Amino acid sequence: EIHSALNPAFGGINPEPIGDNLAEAESILKDNKCKLAICLDGDGDRIALLGENGNYISAHHIYAIVLWYLATRKKMKGKVVKSVNLSSIVDKICSKYNLELITTPVGFKYIAEEILKGGVIIGGEESGGLWAGGDLPERDGMLIGLKLLEMICSTGMTVNQILEEIYNEFGYFVFDRIDYEIDLRQMESLKALLEKGIHDILKKAGARKVISIDGYKYIMEDGSWVMIRPSGTEAVVRIYTEGENDRKVKYLQELGKKVVNSVF
Repeated sequence: EIHSALNPAFGGINPEPIGDNLAEAESILKDNKCKLAICLDGDGDRIALLGENGNYISAHHIYAIVLWYLATRKKMKGKVVKSVNLSSIVDKICSKYNLELITTPVGFKYIAEEILKGGVIIGGEESGGLWAGGDLPERDGMLIGLKLLEMICSTGMTVNQILEEIYNEFGYFVFDRIDYEIDLRQMESLKALLEKGIHDILKKAGARKVISIDGYKYIMEDGSWVMIRPSGTEAVVRIYTEGENDRKVKYLQELGKKVVNSVF
């Protein structure tokens, strides 16, 4: 266990469980030949992992791993809840195992509302907050960590081996998010533009569907997607992208930037 001492400054490290903040955990994992590192944020509600090779495993992948375990090994049935900006790998797993999928706006409070209705087996959001049972309808990194340990012990597989099985069945995927700063005066113009439908830039690139639950998520012909979500409080537009490789993700990001820049 590391960073367990009471320290309100978190040792000068941003307590967000993302790859850039986990160098020490990666070093200890490799030195001790550990199978898994469970990494939580300062209040324990968000989670990330490091696999046995020291590879960073994001919330999207963790959600897929836990959902795969609940569906294939625990044989659980029920509702699956995800925020709209979470990976579409969840949709594919739900389709395969006949699980009802509910997609919500960004923010765990919307997921909690569905949990309180009953029948939910897992819920989660892009930022790393996941829920998979428990007494409180709240994201719980510690409980998800315990679920993962249970999974490793019961299956005899590492998280990387499970990920490989998921990739083989549902396809490899890469996700990224960038915060794109714009002039706040242009924000309303951008929102008005996005409300008109699929932009010509995206149509020419193969966008066939738009989901406007919270922001604007454009689904491409090959299943990849780019989501443009203007902030309601900052001069920032968040651009989320998912594709089969890094090159595709970068391409989608550039498309998103072009759409945003078209209002200038």
